[in-house]
Amino acid sequence: WSAQPSPVSVDLTGVFGTSESDVWAVGGSVILHWNGVNWTIAHDRGAGLLRTVSGTSGSDVWVGGSGNEPDGDRASLLLHWNGTSWTESYICNPEGNRFASGGWMASISDLWAVPGGSAWATGACQSGASFIAYGFIAQKPSDGPWSETPGFGFGQPLGERRPLYTIWSSGENDVWAASSSETVFGASTPPTMMHFDGATWTASPQDITAGVQDLGGTSASDVWAVGKAGKRLHFDGTAWTASP
Repeated sequence: WSAQPSPVSVDLTGVFGTSESDVWAVGGSVILHWNGVNWTIAHDRGAGLLRTVSGTSGSDVWVGGSGNEPDGDRASLLLHWNGTSWTESYICNPEGNRFASGGWMASISDLWAVPGGSAWATGACQSGASFIAYGFIAQKPSDGPWSETPGFGFGQPLGERRPLYTIWSSGENDVWAASSSETVFGASTPPTMMHFDGATWTASPQDITAGVQDLGGTSASDVWAVGKAGKRLHFDGTAWTASP
């Protein structure tokens, strides 16, 4: 590893690359690009907090975080690079800004783009009145806009709200999302991983899947998770086991 000069001093929280000369990094309101020689500012939104970046090619890059819509509403923010320009879209953005009574705060903590298929995002929305956040998962099909995935959202019962931190997918019918928390506001059942089989989201019954901070893998039968206190888990297509 070698240190490379950076054009910014903000904390960088996400990185993604397609080759040695095409790497993206995000943090603060800034998106950086590495061309194989140096880092440059590819986009500076000027406001908001960008947390994560993923994509399928140099002309299909997604960045997620939080920010305000043009009308001032607080929302989970998504930016897309098509090889020429950046465009914005928003998820979990009920009316009312974060400073108003009953307003909302929303943020994307992680996203994953599937080559030739969907893009997925996860995060949390929080009511300014209740100070209770719920986890949400959003999907963008290859031929449509972003939308919240059924089973997560504003109609979800309070006791089932589950802040989510990371998401990964090997394909349209295999998506994992997980929480970095080990409890849900004092609930007796800790938050665990969620899995999507193409039709239904199901919570993992295994206690060891609580407290996960990142997911990755190569296939539906080779998935890895890391988390608190050095936690390292592997999924072989049937069950999660702890790595020694």
